Amino acid sequence: MKKIKEMILNDFGLKVFSVVSAAILWLLVTSFNDPITTMQVMNVTVKLQHTNLITDQNEVFSVEDDSDIIPVVTITAPRSIVDNIKADNVIATADVANMQEDGSIPITLTTNVYSRDITSIRGSTEYVRLRIEDSSTKTLTLGVDTTGQPAEGYILGSVQPEQNQIRISGARSLVSSVDQARVTVDVTDAADNISTYVEVLLYNNEGDTVASTHLTMNLYSVKVNAEILPVAEIPVTWSVRGEPAEGYELTGEASVAPDTVLVAAPEKVLKKVDAIEIPAGQLNITGLTSDLTKTVNIADYLPDGVRLADSSFDGRVTVFIGIRKSAEETEDEED
Repeated sequence: MKKIKEMILNDFGLKVFSVVSAAILWLLVTSFNDPITTMQVMNVTVKLQHTNLITDQNEVFSVEDDSDIIPVVTITAPRSIVDNIKADNVIATADVANMQEDGSIPITLTTNVYSRDITSIRGSTEYVRLRIEDSSTKTLTLGVDTTGQPAEGYILGSVQPEQNQIRISGARSLVSSVDQARVTVDVTDAADNISTYVEVLLYNNEGDTVASTHLTMNLYSVKVNAEILPVAEIPVTWSVRGEPAEGYELTGEASVAPDTVLVAAPEKVLKKVDAIEIPAGQLNITGLTSDLTKTVNIADYLPDGVRLADSSFDGRVTVFIGIRKSAEETEDEED
């Protein structure tokens, strides 16, 4: 036992020096072969955990100032580790259970690989900041707009969305700012019916768009059917009822102005339309002793499915029927 003790204590200082030197040498060799270095990962998204702790209270949250995006995450580790870490290996979380009174939640950073070999990992921001509000829901009637003009010889007919009720939910302050929900269909140069899905946009009462990022909607796009109708120029015809007063006759002069109108209808309907006729009941000359001039709204006599195609024309036409004394009556007066 004494010999062992003497062997241990003999040149003890030299032995300690040797051990320390070996350790330093190992560290130097290791640092030379696999030095500690850093890497940076940009714009790391923080995943929120246990958000049901908010929503179960009939409340909603929004992230303030994009604080759920960490601009820079810096990782310190041996080079061999850093070289094998990719941006999608960085995991950032914030647990709502740890939310502070001011709505801030500390961010936890780690990696899904080599986490035990990393010397340090830190972000340029440390907290996610939430705004908590009561939730609200609103239902809006969807409005439809069009842009552009159909091809020459065609006009736009009816435009109908397949669903016209939009329900939005979210923070009360944001929901209350929404005044309208609208879609816009492009009909430029269209020569046939259009059926397409278009995005639903939200607007405030000043006509500015409201971002739907933090809102939940039952529909984000809607199928809209736009009718494109061919146009044709159709003559206006008429007939009269009755006879002028005794001793009077028709002069043979009769006209209608305008004598043709532009109408539009689905092609199958339009092919069957030869004329727009003013019924005789509108032009009753019974007992008249002078010309008949009458304004008639031709729109009242369009066939089913047919509409006026010229937006500048209000549908009114003027009919003239010439009436004069008969030749026999005139001769008797001369005698």
